[in-house]
Amino acid sequence: MKKLGIILSFVLFFSFVVSTSLFALRFELEEFRKLSADFKAEREPITDMDMNYCSVLKVEVDRPIDLSLKQKIYKKENIDEDEFYFYVSSREDHITFQAPHFVPLTVDVPKGGLKIGTTYYVQLATLEDVDVTINVEPEDAQIMVNGLMWERPKGKLIPGEYVIFLLAEDYEEILDTVLVSPTNTVFNYVMVEENVMPILETNEVPVPQGDEPFLIEFNDYSIRITACEYTQQTLTISLSITNQITERELTIMRNYTKAYDSEGNEYAPTTIEFANKTKNWDLPHNLVQDVPTKAQLIFKEIKKPISVITLLNLSLYDKDNKNFKVSYKSIPVTQ
Repeated sequence: MKKLGIILSFVLFFSFVVSTSLFALRFELEEFRKLSADFKAEREPITDMDMNYCSVLKVEVDRPIDLSLKQKIYKKENIDEDEFYFYVSSREDHITFQAPHFVPLTVDVPKGGLKIGTTYYVQLATLEDVDVTINVEPEDAQIMVNGLMWERPKGKLIPGEYVIFLLAEDYEEILDTVLVSPTNTVFNYVMVEENVMPILETNEVPVPQGDEPFLIEFNDYSIRITACEYTQQTLTISLSITNQITERELTIMRNYTKAYDSEGNEYAPTTIEFANKTKNWDLPHNLVQDVPTKAQLIFKEIKKPISVITLLNLSLYDKDNKNFKVSYKSIPVTQ
């Protein structure tokens, strides 16, 4: 209970700090510089409350938006639906951009400060929220993202870093920091029962003889090891995965995929490549029926050369079969 209290305190503190950025749209500053070719501030001057000439911000956004500033605006002029002029005091040392449904963005002015009667160019990009799926076993586990309850399994987040906290009775809690990419993201978790040692489940596969390929057919997948190489302290295991039934999504689970060498050392992949995708976490990919798809498990920073992988546990997930493993033994490693 003490451990749980500490974790909950951390999650609640973290949520207080960053929950304002959850479930919202966000700005990103692309450019903020003096615009020497624009004489708006000189041709149409306006003074601030100190009777100094204002600086002018010419702001472009990548979408139509109702943009405003937190600072006092002496004049706003809409050039277009996504382009504006703002007259502000040259005394401002930072500018906060805001709009409905967006997290306000505060940026520093260019080095040296804003100059009286000068026009500046500001370019803003916007980040949209993306679909995020969090699958957890057991299914009744509570899911919190940045301290806020998550309605399973799907929701929307803006790209960025988040803390996922999982809680279920009689299971060990999981606290994980994840990165949500600009494309749709899937996270899969299997919680471990408290005071129960996990049992390593493997599918016994005969060691191939001669040139017979390392091939397993399981759950209507055909999964073949096509190469296993060690070079420059990096072990790369190449796979060919074929879906034998109708189109479906398969996820390679990085955290539960393990390789073991002849000395019993355990390795987890640093990076996973699946078709044209690369990720340092769980990696899903949509598999078309009967189309062989390449994948690679990349293990970095292995100081000592490896001659054989005595056991490879490949952890996978799909919607119908949930989490499952396939295992390979005595895989020779080429140098």
